[in-house]
Amino acid sequence: PMSWIAVHNEIKDFLIEKDCEGVTVMYWNHRLFTEAAKKRYLAEGTQRKDIHALIADYQLGTWHGVSKPFKRPPSGNNNENTGSADRLVPDQPLTFESRNGKDYFNKRKYEQVPMHLKLSDRLSELNEIVLFSYEWLYNKTKALSLEHVLSDFLLNPGVEATLVERALRDAQAFIENDINTMAAEITGRLLSYYTTHNNIRNLIDDCDSMGLKHCAFVPNFPYQQVPG
Repeated sequence: PMSWIAVHNEIKDFLIEKDCEGVTVMYWNHRLFTEAAKKRYLAEGTQRKDIHALIADYQLGTWHGVSKPFKRPPSGNNNENTGSADRLVPDQPLTFESRNGKDYFNKRKYEQVPMHLKLSDRLSELNEIVLFSYEWLYNKTKALSLEHVLSDFLLNPGVEATLVERALRDAQAFIENDINTMAAEITGRLLSYYTTHNNIRNLIDDCDSMGLKHCAFVPNFPYQQVPG
């Protein structure tokens, strides 16, 4: 925090505050600063991937309440070049605590996490956290729209991702009419792939357990029309 205060005092004249996906963020006040930052930090492959990984970790709240390892430059007073400390990063839940009975969704997390996991080449996490997570699919649809959810599947195309995307598209009218049917629609349309596709099996298990909070109906047999 003290380091950020020093940096902010140096560059505050070049920053503006903007509303972005429901939160206030700081942004460069001229596109030349943005272009210079991209050229310096996002031009080289390894560094670019590391930057996207850091942003993904921040949006996921990975280091909230946890000591994060770091490297320090060597000095005469300290021979240790590694350490760890609590970086005081905020928690990043999918949904913030309700105020006056209204849910506040973490829309910035929904928009940022899939893209940065993709650009940092963390595709297994993209599958686990986003594409094959009922909690993510349900809450992002509720916070934004089913179209936003479907666009995430373009980030890591494959057999299983395509099957889930098609199942959601086939069920789109039912889900948009009542989002609480999502778990049953996913399970019923993908149950025939349960034993042959690991990610789909995990998603269906998710639906059958977490989906009970929204709908008591759990299909025991696949629907007649299934994707694929």
